[in-house]
Amino acid sequence: MSRKKRITIMWIPHWGSSPRNFNVSLGLLTSVAALVLAVATGLGILGRDYIHMQAKLDDLHRLEKVKNIQESQLEQFARESREMAQELEEIKEMDREVRELLEMEEFQEEKLEELEEDGDRQVGSGTLTSRGSLGIQGYSLREKEAAGDNYNYLGYGNQGLEEMDSIRFSLPSTRVSLEELENLLKEEKSRRAGTPSIWPLEGRLTSSYGYRACPFTGRRTFHQGIDVGAPRGTSIYAAADGVIEMARYNGGMGKTIIIDHPYGHKTLYAHLIDYKVKEGEEVKKGDVIGFVGSTGFSTGPHLHYEVHREGEPVDPMEYLPEKNRES
Repeated sequence: MSRKKRITIMWIPHWGSSPRNFNVSLGLLTSVAALVLAVATGLGILGRDYIHMQAKLDDLHRLEKVKNIQESQLEQFARESREMAQELEEIKEMDREVRELLEMEEFQEEKLEELEEDGDRQVGSGTLTSRGSLGIQGYSLREKEAAGDNYNYLGYGNQGLEEMDSIRFSLPSTRVSLEELENLLKEEKSRRAGTPSIWPLEGRLTSSYGYRACPFTGRRTFHQGIDVGAPRGTSIYAAADGVIEMARYNGGMGKTIIIDHPYGHKTLYAHLIDYKVKEGEEVKKGDVIGFVGSTGFSTGPHLHYEVHREGEPVDPMEYLPEKNRES
């Protein structure tokens, strides 16, 4: 009968105790060694998997940060796009008002589309169109730091954000510029409306401004206005916007209307047969204010028309278009 192979292990302490012998079966020792090797191998595999998993978790955290940044940036761009779209609509409305003041045609959609296409080519991926669409490719430095290495890895930059800022900052200045232009145009339109510039009636020029022989005395006198002959009852129109200062009989002028206009002008209409306005009433350029007559010192139905500037009579022909200039 064969004996099992055994190994003797001697334990010799160095602190004075007696040596000891241990007899161990070779099979048991082999089993223990195999078990230790298996445990070590298992721990190594687990350690490797843990490190690999931790690296994936780190990547996942970085991607989560990028995702959060993207969602935040999308919300910001969407909000700013809505605000700018509203701002653009207001600017378009101002543009329509300005063009109306200038009596210009409406801006054509074809031109707008051409401008949008040009803008798309110039701005590139960060373009805002009038329809509010935006290509996003930009983040702030703070968001770049939050994204870490993935910021550069994913190709994000701050170019798009800078382009959005440029568009957003340019809108208020454009609006202010349009508002200033609109105010200037309104002022100019008001000035034109308040300045005599139309013939007060349809008729024939019978006497000009300046010295002439008086039709009653024959002496040379200064005629402060012009005379326009027309049939009795012909409508007389306000030469500009203003307020009726006088609408009553005025001695040799007969029935007379005086309109006080803004910007230092007044106009006088004399020898009327009747009035269609009363004192204190506001009138607009082209409104009918009375009718041709021959009241006062008059040789026949006509309108005596005067223009005064800063209190002094001036030649009305300076304010009238070419029509009816022939006597």
